[in-house]
Amino acid sequence: MTKTIQFNKGTMDVEKAKIIWRVPTNDIQCISINELHYLKENNHFSIPVDDIELNDDQLVFSWNIPEAYKPITSVQKEDKWFQLKVAKGLLANLLYFENHLELFTVYDQANFYVDEDYHVRVLLFTKAIHLPHHINSEDYLTVIKQMVLQLFSKDAVNNDFVEQIEQATGIDELMDIIEEHYNNFLVNIDQERLANRKAIQKTQRIYSLVAILSIVAIGLITYFLTNDEDKLTELMANNAELEQKVEGYENYVTYVTSFDAYFSGNVEEALKIANSIEENVTINDQYYMNLLIDNGEIEQALNKFPKEAHTISESFVLNAETDEILNLQTDNPYIKFEQAMFMDEKEIIDDIIPQLDQLTDRQKGVIYEHYKDRNIDQAIKFSKEHKNLNWLIDSLETKQKQLEKEVKKLNKNKNKKKRKQLNDELAEISEQLESLK
Repeated sequence: MTKTIQFNKGTMDVEKAKIIWRVPTNDIQCISINELHYLKENNHFSIPVDDIELNDDQLVFSWNIPEAYKPITSVQKEDKWFQLKVAKGLLANLLYFENHLELFTVYDQANFYVDEDYHVRVLLFTKAIHLPHHINSEDYLTVIKQMVLQLFSKDAVNNDFVEQIEQATGIDELMDIIEEHYNNFLVNIDQERLANRKAIQKTQRIYSLVAILSIVAIGLITYFLTNDEDKLTELMANNAELEQKVEGYENYVTYVTSFDAYFSGNVEEALKIANSIEENVTINDQYYMNLLIDNGEIEQALNKFPKEAHTISESFVLNAETDEILNLQTDNPYIKFEQAMFMDEKEIIDDIIPQLDQLTDRQKGVIYEHYKDRNIDQAIKFSKEHKNLNWLIDSLETKQKQLEKEVKKLNKNKNKKKRKQLNDELAEISEQLESLK
């Protein structure tokens, strides 16, 4: 079902997985669509535009919304911890635009999406000279406050919280308020966790006491009641198994405590606890890898899980601050690739791509767009290698347009041979496109 709303001097058609924004060309300040190429690039603060087309007197922008992302208004259905994390993410996103004076966005709820890991991204941002935008957050502070308040369900806030938000004088102050409430929330969780831990420890002591008494009882029975060597061997085996179960229970409790700390937001403590578990006990690889990433132990994660370098590097750049990304010193090609993409160092990107054995879907998309802007034949080859029909059609159509422009530039009488060559290529591309569609 499509919902149409007014958005940023145009209209926006909103579906679950597709967004289309149409804006009059009178409100656009750019010579060609190519000037807006940066909207299609991957970054940590926006959902890339999939397509930009000129349609009569309108410019039409299309987004395919990743499955993990939902409108920010959906957060009301989540728990308070998630709502607070999203509020922090939203304000961090807005502060990013505050601190990057060359970039602007639109302070409208429809412009903000959030994923299951509470990462907030905008649909639309722009450089000052290109698209309609909101110039100053101070002029939209009331709107921003309402956006923050509307993240929370009614039972998650009280009058004091609402009053604090309404009296805030800027985004920084809003962030301080949310941070304070988030920290208080964690304190309450910690108190509950402490109570639960005491209950676990009490259960553990009872379990251990029963186990110890059982071990002693087996020993006494063995001593007084049997001289049978086979029976003695069986009883000793049972004894060893029981001791192993007690040890396993202790490790299990430690594991649960690590999870508890992690989901309470204390990732540093969670990692410390996980590292205390005995080496012969298996820890879920995905969980431990996430712990290392969340604690900024990127090199350790890369060394321990070298086959997951593609996912580790992606998680790092999607969650880290710009300075962290650029300042990480490493020879790992995946991190260097992400850093080069961040800095738009095209030649370095070309050199690194062949070193990347595995790629996430996002990284594949980034490389495709890189090739499309830089070498359309390479983009076609990449599309075929990864069996992506949409990319292949897109790259062939792009090359078709490029060739058509070249043909128009040629003099009909002086460049007959070149024109024939280009027209032959066009005919071949047309045949390929017809077979693909």
